[in-house]
Amino acid sequence: MGDIKFSNVHFSYPSRPDVSILNGLSFMAQRGETTALVGSSGCGK
Repeated sequence: MGDIKFSNVHFSYPSRPDVSILNGLSFMAQRGETTALVGSSGCGK
């Protein structure tokens, strides 16, 4: 297993193309690193 990297990710659901869910997300998790995604209930984690 290796690292995980997202660079400048953009996303919207096909049913709501006018609503941007991700707009320029960049993220990197290195091998062996512990990472958590947090947010309000229902926010789409």
